[in-house]
Amino acid sequence: MPPQGPPPPPPPHNNPSNPPGQLPTEAEWQINNKINLNHIPSWDGRGESIIDYISEMSSYAILGDKMNIGIGKIAPLKWTGSARAWWDAIPILDRRFYGQNWDSLLVALQWYYMNDTWTQQRDQEFQEMKFRQKDHHNEQPVEFLQRRIRYHSFLHPTETDGPTAIARVLRTQPPEWGVTLNPHTSPTFFELLNTARKYQAILESSWVTGEAVRKASSSASYTGSARRRSFRRRRDANLAESGEVEEFSESTDSSEEREVLFTTKKAKGDSKRSLKKRMEWPHGKSINGYEFRRDDSVESARPPKGNCYICTSPKHVFRDCPHHGRFSLLREANLIELDVDPAEEDAANQEYLASLQQSNSSSAYESVGSTSEEVRIALEVETDVHGPATVTETDPPRNRNERRRLAFEAHKNEE
Repeated sequence: MPPQGPPPPPPPHNNPSNPPGQLPTEAEWQINNKINLNHIPSWDGRGESIIDYISEMSSYAILGDKMNIGIGKIAPLKWTGSARAWWDAIPILDRRFYGQNWDSLLVALQWYYMNDTWTQQRDQEFQEMKFRQKDHHNEQPVEFLQRRIRYHSFLHPTETDGPTAIARVLRTQPPEWGVTLNPHTSPTFFELLNTARKYQAILESSWVTGEAVRKASSSASYTGSARRRSFRRRRDANLAESGEVEEFSESTDSSEEREVLFTTKKAKGDSKRSLKKRMEWPHGKSINGYEFRRDDSVESARPPKGNCYICTSPKHVFRDCPHHGRFSLLREANLIELDVDPAEEDAANQEYLASLQQSNSSSAYESVGSTSEEVRIALEVETDVHGPATVTETDPPRNRNERRRLAFEAHKNEE
């Protein structure tokens, strides 16, 4: 008798996916290709939001023909407000025709909502669109570009990409971005968005700096005009209270007298106001986010009498300070409002000139004998720009009040 062993395993099930004689394999994972109705966006018929609505619905419609048909039939069921009222008012035959797929429904939306008036309104929004404008305070640079591109695709459907479309989208970008984002470095929308994403931190930082400079310049311009208007109002009130001018005749003499009196009072008032509003030097403090920290890395040829006006270092004068370049830049951009006493600044300049003259005595400067004189002349020119104006006897009067004063004195001398 043959030896008896364990029984053979049972035959495999008749699985059509497994050939005869092979064990069954595990089922493969797959994605459910059905979309829940809750994911379909709703719409209330507002023209401002139709761009976002159509963009989202189109992303579903391009998934396939069945999805295109399903979206067209189900979309009106998610409408509310004026959109639902308009759809219910359409005859049943028109609703069947336009609701057969998304492409047909989109045609109906374009005819009714996206007319000439809507196009003009959206085009105006596109032209006035700014980075981080109202309702977009936390916007990132790439999000601003995406918003511009979305509007562009509806307003200019024939120009889907290319340098011309890029230039139109970048027309309202902050001016600081022009070096990084332009049609030459990014000729397509794909490259433009990649560049904006890569340099997002740099773009945002440059915009913050540019906004600070623009606001400071605008504030300085407004303050100057407001002061001039305020002076004209106070001028007449001061004259009426002081009793120095009893009558204002239309004659040339009274007009000249008033101009001289106004000039005198303005000079006195400005001198008092300047003493009250004069700001001190940084002296190591932080101004507008920049810290003028003490830095002893630079030593002047001649130590200052006190400390550096900018960083408080006792080893160099303020013009040799490592922070002097940044200090001058902030001052020229009106980010530092510094009203320096002319006598104090003149003393500082003389101290700096003495330091330069002492440094010129070394062998390195002996071959150039005119260096000290050139530095002195350059320093005097710079001091004259920032300091008070000096008028010699041969110079013509520099303003209208002085010309009128001289004319008035000449008229009185003739009498």
